[in-house]
Amino acid sequence: PISAPVGGRFTEWKMSEKALQESLQTTLQALTGWSAVKVVINDWRILDGSRTSAPYAIIETADSFNSNQLAMIPVVNWQIPVTIFVAWQDWGEAYDSFRDLRQAIIDGIADSGDFANKYLVNAIRNDGIIGEWLDPYQNADANPMPIYVTQRLILEIEESPGC
Repeated sequence: PISAPVGGRFTEWKMSEKALQESLQTTLQALTGWSAVKVVINDWRILDGSRTSAPYAIIETADSFNSNQLAMIPVVNWQIPVTIFVAWQDWGEAYDSFRDLRQAIIDGIADSGDFANKYLVNAIRNDGIIGEWLDPYQNADANPMPIYVTQRLILEIEESPGC
């Protein structure tokens, strides 16, 4: 809840990275083909499950943020990492599926009423190149094929009482 400023500051509004992560999780789970099991917060054990259950998204704790407390209205700019994984089939199919998933995430966040009403998404950007995730249990000398195509995305999100 937001109350009127007291002494020039909002008193009841509290910023929460956890609430932002949970709202983002709910938004991604609402995308077609996703479920509660496939979108997790800080739980990399999901990759130990079956590849046939992919795609996966892991919402991580922010590596970077900026909390401006000097302003009349406090503002926090979060950079929330979301690492996405698509199961490997072959080169073309895996990269096409990855491209389509990434686009669905971008569109889903832009079109989500609840998330978009709470938070201002300033940008969705990559945090590196698209990569391949190898099976850590395979022999490294066997020249293994990837098991996932993956990329870490960064959502630059502004949280303030006005959002």
